Amino acid sequence: MPLFKKDQSNEGPPAAPARARGDGSDAASVRSGVSLIGKNVKISGEITGDEDLLIEGKVEGKVNVSQTLTIGAGGQVTAEVHGDTVIVLGRVNGNVSAAQRVILKPSAMVTGNITCAAFIVNEGASFDGNIIMKNLDKKATPPAAAPLLQAKEKEKEIEKDKEKAKNNARNL
Repeated sequence: MPLFKKDQSNEGPPAAPARARGDGSDAASVRSGVSLIGKNVKISGEITGDEDLLIEGKVEGKVNVSQTLTIGAGGQVTAEVHGDTVIVLGRVNGNVSAAQRVILKPSAMVTGNITCAAFIVNEGASFDGNIIMKNLDKKATPPAAAPLLQAKEKEKEIEKDKEKAKNNARNL
């Protein structure tokens, strides 16, 4: 076996890096179907998409994705953000909404209101704002809850009708 090789450039492509955990903790966790805003990128404006998004850079404006939105440990977001699931490892200054869940990892720093169906906070995360727990995914309403919602709507209609009747009686 020779100690020195003449030319190593045509020995084929380098091996692909091993897949990371996929929790958005670093840029190496990016997989196919995930868009990445790198740590040296700054975007001002509106970002929309139908695939997972990992933000490691700076974003100002509005972010709306229909899949998982991850603000990486290096990410700095000053925006209204929405995703199916929102995972925060970096900084967010603005309101956050998720159809499913919001997850704050230990390094997360969020200032703003959070609206979601499920909220998970890891020890060490920083959060300053209000939490509004509501199901933003209309099709995920459990069938058992539908009659209760219909009854509440009917009750509101009856109250409105009573108020109208009182006003009409006063005007006579």
